[in-house]
Amino acid sequence: MGNAARIESLRARAVERHRAGALAEAEHFYRRILSLHSRDVEARHMLAVLRLQQGRVGEALEIITGVATDAPANPGVRTHHGLILHHLRRHREAMAEFETALLINPGYAMTLLYRGNALLDLGQFAHALADYETLLKATPQYDEVWFRRASALWHLDRFEEALESYRRALALNPGHMAALFNSGTVLLRLERYGEAFEVFEKLRASVPNHPYALGAAAGALLSCCDFTRWRQYQALIVDAVRDAGAVVAPLSFLPFCDDARLRRMCAETFVADRVPPSGPTFMGGRTVRPRAVAHRLSVG
Repeated sequence: MGNAARIESLRARAVERHRAGALAEAEHFYRRILSLHSRDVEARHMLAVLRLQQGRVGEALEIITGVATDAPANPGVRTHHGLILHHLRRHREAMAEFETALLINPGYAMTLLYRGNALLDLGQFAHALADYETLLKATPQYDEVWFRRASALWHLDRFEEALESYRRALALNPGHMAALFNSGTVLLRLERYGEAFEVFEKLRASVPNHPYALGAAAGALLSCCDFTRWRQYQALIVDAVRDAGAVVAPLSFLPFCDDARLRRMCAETFVADRVPPSGPTFMGGRTVRPRAVAHRLSVG
C-alpha cells in the first residue's frame, strides 16, 4: 500500500473515532497521518477542531492559523478559524473569517450556522435569524437550525413563531430536550400555563434528573392555579431543594415552603447557577454546566 492509500485509510479511521467522540484515538490517527505527510491540511485542520473541543483554545488557534496560511481558500478551515476566534472573544476577526469563507463558498452551511450562532451570542438577533433562514432553505431537515432560529425569534419577541420553530426541531429530533424545555418556556411567556406544565412533565419523564424541569413545572402549576397536584409537587420540590437536585426560581419556591434555611438554599443554588465563573471559560460541545448552554431560556 502506497503512502496516499495509507493516509486515506488512516483518515477514515480518524474521522470515525472523531465522530464517535473518542478524541484521543482520533488524535492518534491524525498524528499518524502527519508522520507520513507533515503538511497534510485536513489532518492539521481536524487537530485544531479537536483542540477546540477539548477546550484548549490557544493551541487550536496556533494550529488553525498555520493551516489557514497554507490553505487560504478552504472554507471549512476559514470557518473554524472564525469559530476559534469567536471563543477567544476576538469577534471582529471572527466575523472577517466567516465573511471570507462565504466569499469562497456562498451559502456554505457550516459557516452560516457558526456565524449565526456567533451573532446570536453577540445579541445581533435579526442578523442571526437571517443566517438561519438562509440555511434552512438549503437544509430544511436540520433540527439544530430550527432550534437556533427559535432562540433568535424569542429574543426578537416573536414568541408564536419561536414556539413553532421549537416544535419543528422536535418533530425532526424528538430527543432534542433543549428544544422541549424551551418550548415550555415560550408557552409560559404566552401565558399558556397548562400546556407549559404538560411540556415540563414530559421533560421530567424523559430526563428525571433534569435540573430545571421540576422548578419550571412548579412555576407553571402555580400560574395555572392547579391545586389538585399541590401536595405532590410540594413534596417533590422541597426534597429537590434540600438535596440540591434542582434549580428552582426562589419566587416559585416561596409558596411551597416556609422553612428559612431551605429558602436560602434555594436562592443560593439559583444564584450559583446564574452567575458565571470568573475569567474567560471555553465551553466546547453541549455537555457543559447548565448555565453555559447558550440559549437556555430563563423561567425565573
